[in-house]
Amino acid sequence: MNALTRAGCDREILLSILGGGIPSLRSWGYSHQSWLPRPKYWLALAKRVERASNEIETTAEYVGNLSNEALKSISIRLGRELKLLASAYRMIAGGHALRHSRSISSYRNMGKLIKPALLCHYVKKTTKKPHFREISDLLSAVDLHVMAEDALRHQVERAIPKLNFNKHLPPLLDLILVVLNSPKKSGSGHE
Repeated sequence: MNALTRAGCDREILLSILGGGIPSLRSWGYSHQSWLPRPKYWLALAKRVERASNEIETTAEYVGNLSNEALKSISIRLGRELKLLASAYRMIAGGHALRHSRSISSYRNMGKLIKPALLCHYVKKTTKKPHFREISDLLSAVDLHVMAEDALRHQVERAIPKLNFNKHLPPLLDLILVVLNSPKKSGSGHE
């Protein structure tokens, strides 16, 4: 840790990255499903919306028989918009972007590798050098299992492009570092 702080890294940021821990497979799965649902979820949602659309159209026909034209036209328009929404959900479920995002953010690709990748990315961005030996020593001390310098280099060189979504989206690791670098507000109100 001292070698990295002498090289220019902030001790608090290093400690916050190290203290984050690796999420369990179960907790990662729950959170992953909440912010990036499976394609079958989108298809089920499309079916629900289509059923609602069909019921609205049936209601519109019934209302039309009662000679309320304004309500009938609104119901028909709503039914059409719901059908468009259902087709959009189907496109999302079958699209390449959802599959690509889900595979990149899987536990195997992201959950296990986020801590060493974020640490290496931060150190290299701050010091302009990778410092794999110091990082492997630090991770070995914190996680209580030896991580070789070469193994760390191999993991991180493959993980960072994946975690940055292969240049398709703003770099995720940079966004996390911005959050870590943001000034902390004191809960007591005194500064």
